[in-house]
Amino acid sequence: MTPMRYPHVAERVFNTPLLIMPQKLDAMLFGISGRLGLPADEAAPSVHAIARSLKLEPEVVARDIGAYTTYVGERKEPGYRVVNGVGVLDIFGALTHRGGFDANSTYFLGYQRIAQMFDQAMRDSDVHAIVLNMDSPGGEVGGVFDLADQIREARGIKPIHSVAGNLSASASYLLSSAADEISVTTTGWVGSIGVVMRHADFSKALEAEGIKVTHIFAGAHKVDGNPYEALPSNVRSRFQEEIDALYGMFVSAVSRNTGLSEESIRGTEAQVFMGHSAVDAGLAQRVETPDQLIARLAAATGRSSIARRGNQSMSDEKERDGGANQPDKKFTQADLDKTLSEAKAEAKAAGIEEGKAIGVSAERCRISGILTHESATGREALASWLAFDTDMGVEQATEKLAKAPLTSSKLESTTASEFEKHMGSFKTGVQAGSGEDDETSAAETVAAIKAL
Repeated sequence: MTPMRYPHVAERVFNTPLLIMPQKLDAMLFGISGRLGLPADEAAPSVHAIARSLKLEPEVVARDIGAYTTYVGERKEPGYRVVNGVGVLDIFGALTHRGGFDANSTYFLGYQRIAQMFDQAMRDSDVHAIVLNMDSPGGEVGGVFDLADQIREARGIKPIHSVAGNLSASASYLLSSAADEISVTTTGWVGSIGVVMRHADFSKALEAEGIKVTHIFAGAHKVDGNPYEALPSNVRSRFQEEIDALYGMFVSAVSRNTGLSEESIRGTEAQVFMGHSAVDAGLAQRVETPDQLIARLAAATGRSSIARRGNQSMSDEKERDGGANQPDKKFTQADLDKTLSEAKAEAKAAGIEEGKAIGVSAERCRISGILTHESATGREALASWLAFDTDMGVEQATEKLAKAPLTSSKLESTTASEFEKHMGSFKTGVQAGSGEDDETSAAETVAAIKAL
């Protein structure tokens, strides 16, 4: 038996939860098996087996489909591309928490690398929209939820779109779900909303080689899940609990990002959906290629459209661009911050004015309701005091009026004159009464109220 090499790599694919398609996990293990010291036929099934599980032809699985867009554009550090004002982040291969390397055509891309590209593209004044160009089966759990949150929180600053240019599954789909909109190619796949873990038991192989491994450790669970013995049932149960908890987090995040119900997401049972079926399932909104998506976003943001191969003429491009020959104005982050600040200030001011108007209307109704109520007849001075010098509601004030004794004489046109006088000058809130009362003194009014 060949000794296991690169155990630090092995520990990231065995005995740890992964957000990845099982079939792609098999392919990934097949790709790195030689480096880990594992026989290839023990690590994963053949390409034909993977093709059967995906219901595809072997040659389709074997080749790289839709990985790159037709037009490369300008490459910028730390690795994204700019095509006609659209920032393109190529997210290919299995996804890991940190780092990346090639392993027999299986590429590993780190979440921190994607985060760096995304952050810089958001800051880039030449970028007016962002495309997450996906061709990934998913990957590690660590780091993916944080990155998905980073993408989701950037919504509204620039348009963010994802496209499955062949595959956006599991962890990759979690990232896609954080975008404003998800597209998929006609033969592209999305979904696989689930969690998987693998455990390898080498005990019999070691026994055949005459090798016995002795663990020297402290802590009852220190060597749980080690590859030198069969997996105990209690350890398996604990691993399953971890899987179930992560599955709940995954489903909840996708539901929050897409608006789909958790029930419908769980109902997919971690399946992948192709093209139009993905749209029907609610996991994507459009069927289009990465090139078509970039062209659409470029046109929507006022940028020149992508030059097409074939018979598309320059005049067609000019029409799509609106015939504008002047260079587009470039906005800096400072411009964006200023615009957002001004918009917030305008919205706040509008809200204050609207609130004032609503308050004025409500106060006028309250005052009118008290002064014109039948119980105010013969108690005009008291009604005026309740309306203008208290904040009692109509119901409470009229109850007080009904219990109060009638005054010795009525004011002539008191109700009309008081109401008209106060309504004429009333602007933004309750104004105090004039303080003058020909029939009842302020002291008598207060005494009458207290007596009720």
